[in-house]
Amino acid sequence: MTSYLANQGIPITVADTKGELTKSSLNKVISNGVSLDIANAIWESMKAGSDFEQIRQLMRDAGIDTSYLDKFVQALQGKTSSTEEDDIYG
Repeated sequence: MTSYLANQGIPITVADTKGELTKSSLNKVISNGVSLDIANAIWESMKAGSDFEQIRQLMRDAGIDTSYLDKFVQALQGKTSSTEEDDIYG
């Protein structure tokens, strides 16, 4: 999980030693407008090794707005405003 997070530009400190999202990280994601269910689904996909495009496709297939992935990642990266110029791809 550590290398996956680093490759995505996400601090490794968002996960605990068991590979779960820390409570404070989850709170950041939720306060950035992502529901608990969607946050958990995104995290599980990330833990499974899915890249962002795969996660987006899973979300599309489920009828979920893919902007939640951006909000999720931005919260973990410490970017809580959707108006920031950098998106999740840097």
